[in-house]
Amino acid sequence: MKKGYRFLFFLIGVVGLAFLVIRLDPEEKDFKEVLQPKTLLFLAAMLLLWVLIYAVHTQAFFRIIGPDKKKIRWISLYRIIISGFALNNLTPFGLAGGEPYRIMELKPRLGAARAVSATLSFSMLFIIGHVLLWITGILLYVLFGCPGETWITVLLLLTGAVFITLSALFFLKRKGGLVVPVFRFLSRLPLIGKTMKGLLEKNQAHYDEIDESYVEFKNRKADFAAAAVMEYAARILEGMEYFLIFLYVGESVNLFGGILILSMASLIGNLFFMIPMQAGSREGGMIMALRWLNVDAGAGIPGGLLYRVRDILCSVIGILCILIERKHEEKLQNGAPE
Repeated sequence: MKKGYRFLFFLIGVVGLAFLVIRLDPEEKDFKEVLQPKTLLFLAAMLLLWVLIYAVHTQAFFRIIGPDKKKIRWISLYRIIISGFALNNLTPFGLAGGEPYRIMELKPRLGAARAVSATLSFSMLFIIGHVLLWITGILLYVLFGCPGETWITVLLLLTGAVFITLSALFFLKRKGGLVVPVFRFLSRLPLIGKTMKGLLEKNQAHYDEIDESYVEFKNRKADFAAAAVMEYAARILEGMEYFLIFLYVGESVNLFGGILILSMASLIGNLFFMIPMQAGSREGGMIMALRWLNVDAGAGIPGGLLYRVRDILCSVIGILCILIERKHEEKLQNGAPE
């Protein structure tokens, strides 16, 4: 990737971090508790958990790349994955920063078509991992006796039915690409239709190549199944984080409760995807789930704060990885082995 583009992504990350840090009030008592030695040790343990979660994501991406995985070192892909998630967290609309960054980093190694198709495939599996998490959360909600209001129960059951249908369509549909069908759909819309049709006609061959690579991955059944399972496993590991957080603050929340909390926090947070790091919206879903579990909703304040601080730390690491990958690329240009 050109230095100017990498610097731009780095600058976007720094601005996003500054926005989030400004929102934290260092005078709040709960924030001061974060600076206690035992809390710092706990946050270190949470970071170690995320070392594992990012490793699972990286391995899933490695399975997607498939035959071309020898063209990139695992540790380089690991850094690119972490940076991509950090940029997604720190930019509005979720995928506004991380996906372009991954494509531009992978393009020199994998070629344009493979870089785009691999990134799109990973994004699709990442979304499906979220959907499977939400289905799991809704099933746990039912197993816990549907503790919410009637309208919430009806809404969650209907939402679950939609998610199950979408998941089945995704896993069963083997033929057809992704990019060309999307452009064909957009070309039928008012205002943007003419522009989208022109882009499709101009880049048809390139888009077909991307779709061929995407379909090739979906037809590698073992790699496709393994990557999907890994993405779902990463969601379950994230649920363990909430279990450990509320265990730390002294509340009785088991692992299944942690997964329920994560699923509702994630579901509500993604409904407000335009907010960087889903600030405030995730906490609303978390507090709602805590009430269902008969846990003091006040525990959501320190719990949410610990989650936010850990999230910011991961984002800092991700932004720093942009610079680390730049140094690595400079070494490659000077003749060092990949």
